Amino acid sequence: QLTEEEFRRLAESRNTVYEMVGGRSALDQSPPMVRRASAAPVTAETRAILGDERFVEFQLENDATFAGVSRLVEEAGMDGNTMALSMWEIENRMMQNLGTASMTSAEIVRVKAEIENLMGSEMFEAYYRSGPSSWLRQIELEFGEVPGSG
Repeated sequence: QLTEEEFRRLAESRNTVYEMVGGRSALDQSPPMVRRASAAPVTAETRAILGDERFVEFQLENDATFAGVSRLVEEAGMDGNTMALSMWEIENRMMQNLGTASMTSAEIVRVKAEIENLMGSEMFEAYYRSGPSSWLRQIELEFGEVPGSG
């Protein structure tokens, strides 16, 4: 549950993003990757405001990708929340790099290897075939990587 102060700070952060992209309706009409990239700073601010423990709870309730990673990993007998937080950090870093010179095919391959190292090969394959990895597959398509390579 958010305090009134937390709610106000998060609303201010979200409104700043809306102003940067020309309003909420403009953001809603943007391609999915633009929406995700625009949300990255707000999500980072949410984590800073709430702290890691409450951030995990907040994300489990409000972010289907985060909750999906947590469920997938827990089904494999691992700590879903810890893994979901690590995956959120990787995804958030990638979203912040969209549109910058650091977003290259080589970076995508490096990140996939980082995720596979974090999860293990078997868990990575299950993750990559599931809904929570849609952000990664979309980046691959946009930057010319062959889905499933890596």
